[in-house]
Amino acid sequence: MIIPTIGAALLITWQTKHIKSELLHNLAVDFWIVANACWMLTEFYSANDTLRFYTIIPFRKSIAEVEEFENRQPVTEAKSMKNVEV
Repeated sequence: MIIPTIGAALLITWQTKHIKSELLHNLAVDFWIVANACWMLTEFYSANDTLRFYTIIPFRKSIAEVEEFENRQPVTEAKSMKNVEV
C-alpha cells in the first residue's frame, strides 16, 4: 500500500506543479506520506528503535514546505484592517 500511495501523491504533485500554492502543499503531503511510511516500516520490521527517529527529517521538511508557502503570502487582510474604524 505504500508504493501506490506515494505514486498517487507524486502524480498529483506533478499535475499541479504549475500552481505554486498547490505545489508546495502537495510537496508537504508527499514528505508527510514518506515519513509515515518510514515510521510504519521501522515500527513493524525493525528491532532497532533508533531508526524511527530519522523520520523527523521528512516530517520537518513537510512542515517547512507549508511554512514557506505561508511566508510568501501577502498580508492583505492585515493591511485592509488598518483603515477600519471601530
